Amino acid sequence: MEAVEDIQRAILAAIREQTQAIQSSEKTIQEAQRTQQQLIDVYRRTLTDRWVGSDDVACEFGMAISARSITNRIQDGRLEQGIHWINTSDGDRPTYLICVRTVMEYFKKPPQKRRPPKRNRLQN
Repeated sequence: MEAVEDIQRAILAAIREQTQAIQSSEKTIQEAQRTQQQLIDVYRRTLTDRWVGSDDVACEFGMAISARSITNRIQDGRLEQGIHWINTSDGDRPTYLICVRTVMEYFKKPPQKRRPPKRNRLQN
């Protein structure tokens, strides 16, 4: 009788382990689906929005908004990756593409309604 109980306990423990593994897998799948949706959203924006290199920013925005002011806002976290900019570099130095529409919307807002800096860019 003891052997049967030992087998039953082992089976229940295996069932618990499998249940935990399934739950963990489900969480991983949900996270992957969220990430996939974010990538799809960014991809769609790249199709519908105009993106320019940081060197071309002055031409797009005129003298009112400099490439330096945009870079500063990228570095301190006020402009969001995937929404306002993307980094297309494959090396040491970042190469930014700037979304004209979303950056224009950012600068049209009154300063008090803009996103505050997330970090001091000098600490990066």
